[in-house]
Amino acid sequence: MGLNKFIKIKLGKLTLKGSTRYIVRKKEFNNFETAKIVGIIFDATQTDQYTSARFLSNYLNEKKIKCRCLGFLKPQDITEAPSTFSGFAFVSEKDFNIFGKPNNSLVLDYCKIDFDILIDLHIKENYFIEAVLALSVAKMKIGLKNNDKGYYDLMIDLNEPITSERMVEQIKIYLNKIKA
Repeated sequence: MGLNKFIKIKLGKLTLKGSTRYIVRKKEFNNFETAKIVGIIFDATQTDQYTSARFLSNYLNEKKIKCRCLGFLKPQDITEAPSTFSGFAFVSEKDFNIFGKPNNSLVLDYCKIDFDILIDLHIKENYFIEAVLALSVAKMKIGLKNNDKGYYDLMIDLNEPITSERMVEQIKIYLNKIKA
């Protein structure tokens, strides 16, 4: 890990809680019957997460739910990011300032979208994904219980092996069964 990335993560972790203090969001339970727009955040450096995000996006589109996906890549991979899927955007650590806060309009706009549901598919620790999740004004946030830093409204608890594919299947089960 480079020094610049190390500083961003350290300073970001120190200031993130303070930044979220001023975020106002309207918490509300939604399922796949009531949701109109869903956001998906994932680590695109992990092929299985990218594939799971694509399948979940297709599933939501079949249900006539708008979907916006944000993937995190390494800075050197951004220029080669696949752009064949509509609704997918990719960012890297370069889209965050030295204090670990987003400084790219794409990330800032994503955080301001009033998603009915925001689904976090990342499995391994990733400060930049956690920052977007923390700063989002989404009505409902879903993620893996092991990754919870106090931002989720619904947590998925998986036994080993923990994969994004299993996580997506559990999310589909819960959000189709639970009625608002």
